[in-house]
Amino acid sequence: MDQSHSYDLSVKGKGEYLDAWRDIVAGAKMWRVWLLLGWRDFRNQTNRTLLGPLWSVIGVAITVAAIGYVYGALLAMSPEHGYPYIAGGFVCWFFISGCLQGGLTVFIANAGVLRERALPISFSVYRYTWRMFIEFGLKFLVFAGAAMIVDLNPGWIALYAIPGAILYFLTGLWVNLFFGLVGTRARDVTQLVTPLMLIAFLSTPILWPKEALGKRQFISDLNPFTHFIDVIREPLLGSAPPLIAVLVVGAFLVLGSSLTFLLFAKLKARLVFWL
Repeated sequence: MDQSHSYDLSVKGKGEYLDAWRDIVAGAKMWRVWLLLGWRDFRNQTNRTLLGPLWSVIGVAITVAAIGYVYGALLAMSPEHGYPYIAGGFVCWFFISGCLQGGLTVFIANAGVLRERALPISFSVYRYTWRMFIEFGLKFLVFAGAAMIVDLNPGWIALYAIPGAILYFLTGLWVNLFFGLVGTRARDVTQLVTPLMLIAFLSTPILWPKEALGKRQFISDLNPFTHFIDVIREPLLGSAPPLIAVLVVGAFLVLGSSLTFLLFAKLKARLVFWL
């Protein structure tokens, strides 16, 4: 009796993992659809506006210009270094915070689709991540503008930012899936994540250089967000990404994806009932 019960649990567990894997693969195979819908979602944000998607670029540009001027004066940063540094960090943070905060509602926002259509649950994650990635890429026009103004030329080393961007997209997938599951089950998590993200923003070297901490620079090094910023910003500033940054981002990708897959396998069957 005990052996039979143990066998049934084992088969059920394997079935959950197989079902979760099939859902993720099925969602990936619909790439043509979520690429199109993700682009449409991005465009719909600025429907019937004069400048369309460029409004998001203008908003970031104004923010970078104002903050760059203030923090440049406070920290004695030269414009040649300060504006590209802040622009690169701010744009990277946009994608990170967008996944961590927006991911909480990725399934709630698509509740109608998930209830009424036979789509893979992961489809909504691919779609939202792609939309965020489009806006992420567009906002780099702000960095390009800052680099042109101060005559920054990082050279071929800037190409290191491309694999960094791929790591961002892959990380965004598991982050949005993980927080989507958590946010659907516990709706009040948003109230906790929002203030924590503000603390994380202020304690990450986005607006200020790590050297400003002096002997306490280890605090910045222990902050995982620091490495996520460095893996893209450093190549754009003309330096190879630190090895530690690549290792940390890679480790988060592997470990985060694995843990999220296990969680998805356990909660997938219940998700629709929580919407």
